[in-house]
Amino acid sequence: MSLRHVVLLRFHEGTEASQVDALVAGLRELPALIEGLRSFQTGADLGLAAGNWDLGIAVEFDDEATWAAYQAHPEHQRGSPSSCDPSPPSEPRRSSPPDRSGRLPYHPPP
Repeated sequence: MSLRHVVLLRFHEGTEASQVDALVAGLRELPALIEGLRSFQTGADLGLAAGNWDLGIAVEFDDEATWAAYQAHPEHQRGSPSSCDPSPPSEPRRSSPPDRSGRLPYHPPP
């Protein structure tokens, strides 16, 4: 069963565009460094609506073992958003199997 992992980031006010650019550049290197990533997408919000998250990351894995290897991989740890300064105040995360259409199933917050 494939697994899709989604992370949304919101940075502290005052985070420099160069810091975000460096983070995105580092994230985009991960598929070449870590085996087992079916797809990897990341990008900054376009600023079209107020309240959106600043950066999104979506990664699809072959299975849970591939996801676990990605989480533990040193390059993932080095480029983890929690290691950037200033750190994001919040990081919602979600891992779930995609439905047959390839979309994530919707589950409203508790």
